[in-house]
Amino acid sequence: MSNSSYYARPDQLVVEGDGRLDALACQRMRLDFPEQQGRGEVCMGRTQNGDIYAATVAAFGAGGSIRKLAQRLFRSADSGVTWTSELISLPSGSVLTAFTVLNDDIFLATDGGNLIGDRTRICINKSSDKGRHWEQISTIPADPYENIGEGFLSLTQLSDGTIIFPVARWNSAKEGQGLPDFPHCVYRSADAGVTWQGGDPNGKMLRLRNNGSDTIYSGLGGTFPGCLETHIIELKTGRLLAAFRYSGRQLDWHKAMIQRWGGKTEGADGVGRIFQHVFLGDSEDKGKTWKNLRPLFDADGKPLLVFGQCHGQLVELPDGRVVLVHDKRRPYESLETLGRVSEDGGKTWSRDVYHLLAGNGYAASVALEDGTIVTVAGATRSNAKGQPIEPWNTQVIRWNPRPS
Repeated sequence: MSNSSYYARPDQLVVEGDGRLDALACQRMRLDFPEQQGRGEVCMGRTQNGDIYAATVAAFGAGGSIRKLAQRLFRSADSGVTWTSELISLPSGSVLTAFTVLNDDIFLATDGGNLIGDRTRICINKSSDKGRHWEQISTIPADPYENIGEGFLSLTQLSDGTIIFPVARWNSAKEGQGLPDFPHCVYRSADAGVTWQGGDPNGKMLRLRNNGSDTIYSGLGGTFPGCLETHIIELKTGRLLAAFRYSGRQLDWHKAMIQRWGGKTEGADGVGRIFQHVFLGDSEDKGKTWKNLRPLFDADGKPLLVFGQCHGQLVELPDGRVVLVHDKRRPYESLETLGRVSEDGGKTWSRDVYHLLAGNGYAASVALEDGTIVTVAGATRSNAKGQPIEPWNTQVIRWNPRPS
């Protein structure tokens, strides 16, 4: 079934909830990205004067096939209404995998650790002139593992200035073994990315059981195994909230949690996964340890996302609400970017679904002082076989959730 009816008007945002459809005002526009020949993947940040920056990469085509690399840094000086851009050229010549704007307007970007280029290390690059020129300032090696990185990554600066960088390191699985374990950790820098701590190879993962019926992971030296493409925000309360692409191989306790956690009830996919959607986790100590791995639950404890809704990005609004923007990548003819809202810091979520952008892409968002959200994502529609039916493109939507 096509989702085209949700996007009949570019100035209307359809909200679906409890059997009803409502329309909110919004603004949608297409970015000028002439080199784009694949899925748009985005990281965003804001400078002290309010300018919005969206680092946008297109390197992967239909089905994740590698295409010609293209990457641009888009800038808006008017709250996301109009945009200019420049091509991004990093010292290594590799694909950008994460980007952020620090609180002193220094830009950081990582390269490496993706399907294109070197996976034995990730390079940290700095720009002091708003992305025009870049210099490499540090590297994070995969050692003692073979590989570091996964898909698109994220950098987050906390209120105390610490920068955190969540990433998986892993050994390639031998033929016939299926997916690797993807041990996942959070690196930390206290000097604007020059040096990094974390990734202790001796760090252990503790599995705790609550009355024998529930399974919770507590990270010691990392987060949770099987997590990828993680985005972390610091809430006004000081707690860190993470959105994980929980996408690892099937573990012994997974089958018992399918119904409660919204897993793939008809059986594992071709590489053994029964979970492949956004999960959340919390940290009370600035990202050193993590707890409460969970899917998105509504107020009744029912999971809201399903297999294939698996890349998420978080933003906190000025009124304290938290918004998750995530992809929907199945079925192929109904790819889209969706929004969800929590009024209690990510503990429970409204059943309302915001249909933001049609098509294929990884999104990022920033929240403005008036509560407007500016979301940028790849937005290319596909047919039932996952092949694009229109030119590859990346779009912007300016939108507001329903009032609290």
